[in-house]
Amino acid sequence: MLVALAGCKQPEEPDKAAEALVESFIYQEPAPELKTIFGMNDEQIEQENQNIFLSSIQEKIKYEKKEKLLQLYQKAQTHLKKVTTYKISVKESSNKEATVAITVKGLDINHAKVQKRIATIMDTAQNKVKADSSDKELAKIIDQASLKSLAAVYLDSPAKQKPTTVTLHLQQDPDNKERWKIKKENAFFQDLYEAFGL
Repeated sequence: MLVALAGCKQPEEPDKAAEALVESFIYQEPAPELKTIFGMNDEQIEQENQNIFLSSIQEKIKYEKKEKLLQLYQKAQTHLKKVTTYKISVKESSNKEATVAITVKGLDINHAKVQKRIATIMDTAQNKVKADSSDKELAKIIDQASLKSLAAVYLDSPAKQKPTTVTLHLQQDPDNKERWKIKKENAFFQDLYEAFGL
């Protein structure tokens, strides 16, 4: 009897696997099931995503405090959860492979309202620049305008009207038959982040 049960090992249902990915990677929600589905640590993913967000902004905005950037990150996550939606449908599924369509209505960061807000922020910043402004004063004005522009993008963007579909291709992990592996993982995550407007 044990031999028969050992041959039945298979990964989690593909729709549950896709949902765990979106909830953890996009919405930063706890998804401890990622460990059994993919061998991933959801807490580590959340911390890495936060660190990537903060470090990418800190490279460009040098004079703002980390706490202010962290507040922007947290508000952006709240806005993202409130505004965006997704739907999962399994297109093909077997014990060895699966294809899942994730249909996303992400943030419309190019929406006219957002672009108008950014233009206003930049005009205001430009008006603050004086002929005798020091380099440090200029850098601070630019940093403040950049932070306000990022806030407009991440906090004022509505959802896109037209959904984007991202395809997730899964294959059974040859080393652990109870787990999935993501085919073309980097391309999948790039497409997923773009679909959500990130």
